[in-house]
Amino acid sequence: MSACGLWKRDCEPYCAGTWRADAIRAFTELSLYTNAESCPMCASAIRWAGFREYIYGTSIQTLIEGGQAQIRVASLEIFRQSFDLPNPARLIGEVLTNETDPYLLWQNNPAAPCPAGCSRSVNGSCTPH
Repeated sequence: MSACGLWKRDCEPYCAGTWRADAIRAFTELSLYTNAESCPMCASAIRWAGFREYIYGTSIQTLIEGGQAQIRVASLEIFRQSFDLPNPARLIGEVLTNETDPYLLWQNNPAAPCPAGCSRSVNGSCTPH
């Protein structure tokens, strides 16, 4: 038996670390979907991970206009400045905003409509019916 507790022949690829390279390579074939545009730190992590695509709904600008505090660096700027990284990535923004905006904007705007299935309570928060 090997140090990792398996028979050496079964453990070899894992003990040798080849699984790590396979996992990293897999990101280049994956798309990441998110309801809202990521903050600059997360957008950078998405770029470093090497995802094939990053698709988001509500933009940082829309979140700011809705009253949410944000760092005002768009994902597009992160992607523009990451041209040295080995795996090209496609950025697709503001997808299905007709669905994502209502689910995010009501949180900081008492005048915004609540998501479907909810209504405003006396204290101004959205609560399920």
